[in-house]
Amino acid sequence: MVQTDTRGYYKELQKTQSRGVDTSQTKSELKIPEQYQEAFRKFEYVYNLPQPIKIIITDRSTGKTKSKALLWLEEVVRDPRKRFAWIRRGFQEILRSCLEFWKETINQFVLEYYQGNLKESDFDIVLEEKDKKRVASRFRTSSDNNPWSVIHRGVFYKGVCVIFFFELFHPEDARGAITGNPQEIVFDEAIPPLTTKKKKGESVTYLENEEWRWKEMLKSLYRTKAETPPRIVFLANPSDRFAWFFKNWFNDKEELDKARYLTLESSEHEFFETKNREAVFLWRVEDTRDLLDNYEGADDNDWEIFFAPIEELGMIELPNRWKPEYKWQNLVLGKIKNQELYFFKKMTREEQEKFKNYVPEVIFDNYEYRTTKTKLKLIWEEYKYKKKWAGEWLRMYNEKELKFVDSEARDQILTFIDEH
Repeated sequence: MVQTDTRGYYKELQKTQSRGVDTSQTKSELKIPEQYQEAFRKFEYVYNLPQPIKIIITDRSTGKTKSKALLWLEEVVRDPRKRFAWIRRGFQEILRSCLEFWKETINQFVLEYYQGNLKESDFDIVLEEKDKKRVASRFRTSSDNNPWSVIHRGVFYKGVCVIFFFELFHPEDARGAITGNPQEIVFDEAIPPLTTKKKKGESVTYLENEEWRWKEMLKSLYRTKAETPPRIVFLANPSDRFAWFFKNWFNDKEELDKARYLTLESSEHEFFETKNREAVFLWRVEDTRDLLDNYEGADDNDWEIFFAPIEELGMIELPNRWKPEYKWQNLVLGKIKNQELYFFKKMTREEQEKFKNYVPEVIFDNYEYRTTKTKLKLIWEEYKYKKKWAGEWLRMYNEKELKFVDSEARDQILTFIDEH
């Protein structure tokens, strides 16, 4: 979490209070370090708003994820009957990111932040002296008969899973996992990073039919109408304004310009707005690199792309009449009928099955050429021809002959062009 000025937050808090909204429904009593308090309170306020759906997009390392995790742990200690669901796209993300994050967060919660009547022996961590500071050397297993543990299934408290980890790739795994409805569902890293921002070996991207998978996940978790429906929180970084869960926002130029000004140019560098059942909070942090040596978050260019008008990004709506020209990886190049205008789009599962019998595919690898399931004779080019394809796509893009239906296709093609 970062130190920050929250003048905009307090202004919005006053406006909300004047509308009669109760903003103190679950006031946290955690002892947050002074340099992080304002950021923590900012996020706590947004999380406690009455809107059932929150979309929070900020730079990395602002504390949005840590704040939510700490608030959940506090709620669990207050009422162990509560249940929560933490969503990531795939199992590897859970193994790589969730386990250590939650272990570290529980460690801080127990040793530093929680001010209630708790004993260290009540929690599933083993303490040792290191540099005159108590740290968690390892997490005990359930056989140690202590309340806290973190495994790939989730966070356990007193032998019961209270925070469940689910992978969006398999929404059916959530069926029957929780008795009743969870109090809240968080989709962490809801917007994948740009291709150029991914770490080595990282392959996180939108899933096929991701919005459908999300709806199936909600069906699995929303078990009974006799209980309050779960709150939903999307946590993300500014990599893509066209994410499927963000489509109700910034569809007109006036709203987009307002959000851009408040986030990038105003003194608060934040945008907050509510609309029907949703609340959106955008926050760009200045001088973060001076505060955190390991900062790997967004830069101004990410926000500029996020707020760019659709015309500047070369984006269009999917035309009603078009025909597929060829496929490349998970994309298809379409031609708009009666126009010399082309576009790339990510193929749906149905399109992949439909096109495999008659749409040729561009492949640069001999092994892929021999093993692909596409039935029609393929266009196969050796590696040296990559530059030719990249050059042709660049020409089409510069001459405004090439557009994109979705941001993932845009990112994928422009990254390929840049690399070759």
